Amino acid sequence: MNTQLRTWIAAVSILLVVPWAWAQREGAATAVGASGQQEVPAEEPKATIAPDSRPLSGAEELRVETPGRTRSYVVPSLRLAAYGDTNRLIVAAGKGGAEMTGSVIGGLALQRVTRKNEFVLDYSGGGMIYARNSELNAMAHQLGFSETYMGRRWGVMFGDRLSYLPESTFGFGGFGPPMAATGGFGGGLGNWNPFFDPGQTLFSGRGSRIANSALAQIQYNASSRTSLTFTGAYGVLRFREPGYVESNSAFGTVGYNYALTRRDAIAIIYGLALIRFQNADFRMDNHYMQLAYGRRLTGRLAFQIAGGPQYGVFRSAALGSDHQVHWNAHSALQYQLGRTSLDMSYAHYTTSGSGLLFGARTDYFAISAGWRLTRNWSWSVGPGYARNARLQPTAVGAPFSFNSAYASTGLSRHLGRYAGLFFHYSLQQQWSDAQNPTGIDTGSSLVRHLFGVGFDWHGRGLGLD
Repeated sequence: MNTQLRTWIAAVSILLVVPWAWAQREGAATAVGASGQQEVPAEEPKATIAPDSRPLSGAEELRVETPGRTRSYVVPSLRLAAYGDTNRLIVAAGKGGAEMTGSVIGGLALQRVTRKNEFVLDYSGGGMIYARNSELNAMAHQLGFSETYMGRRWGVMFGDRLSYLPESTFGFGGFGPPMAATGGFGGGLGNWNPFFDPGQTLFSGRGSRIANSALAQIQYNASSRTSLTFTGAYGVLRFREPGYVESNSAFGTVGYNYALTRRDAIAIIYGLALIRFQNADFRMDNHYMQLAYGRRLTGRLAFQIAGGPQYGVFRSAALGSDHQVHWNAHSALQYQLGRTSLDMSYAHYTTSGSGLLFGARTDYFAISAGWRLTRNWSWSVGPGYARNARLQPTAVGAPFSFNSAYASTGLSRHLGRYAGLFFHYSLQQQWSDAQNPTGIDTGSSLVRHLFGVGFDWHGRGLGLD
């Protein structure tokens, strides 16, 4: 294990263990949301915890609970922040230079529930203004929604996740720590399986880009223990600046679920991923199988793990075809107890290459954790790591890879019922064995520090019933 990885492991261990011990010493209280997921507004009574009914073979990861499922509400929010950025261009060795920037981010979380339907929407967006270089000013937007219908036998779910950002979604620090009411796919939106994502798991330099994933799923409950799922998704990755690799991705899965007990389930999944590149003579087809296991403890724990073989076909008119057999895996954990909330995810899969590569074999790992330290103070941390190894066949030259890591932490102070003050810090680092890869000089690493302070406000939850 190299020195950089050892340093990151030590830093993550300290960030997780120290606040955990502090929170446990303070005693039990309401947990703060991880991964940008908000609690039901404090001024409204929280609904009875509803057991998670998502199928193990479905597109959404299992969750600890479904908060407020019987309630309909809308919550607006606003964030004002000032940041110091040591590498504003996100290039090698910090050559982008330091700069001060300010941001104004608005948010809206909406949930509409009827007897058989649920609609959830989450939006965060605004502007980032740089003090000395107006050419870097940019807009940042994230929008997600889902619509779910569940009958006695049949269920349907469809949704969309759209982002327009000045840099990669991977470790993006422009929104700061999770907002009180929204925060980028927060609210009642669940996490999608990363296999359905168009792929942004490395730092690809500064430049506006659009990433969008649209998804539809049909569920058939054959009995009280068994169900079938049929899922299809389509994703695109586009860049406003030239020089990046743009891609289209189509996904389809078929899954069979069987409930062993009220808490435990298993599933068998077949999936197909088709990845195409704009204006490029290269295409990828991936077939994979998975055996999955999941366990749910309502209000406390949701765990799932899946894995199996993968058969990939890579085609190029110039270089011919290449067939490869690999393995794939996906695991997710959500844990909530007292003052502690923890969300972990890992995936080993094939991606489009995040705008720098024509396809990549990707390992992705991320943690999001939160602690309620006292009545008014909260602490959150969010480290992540990804490795992207090139898949494109080449006539000469060895394959290369990117190693990307980030770590962020935020300290929040409640100012009454609707407002708060926060302090935020993010670190980004990337290193590669490539020969002059885009945005990174040979033999040097990307390093970036982002630190800031800001003010949060969220309105009172307005009931829609």
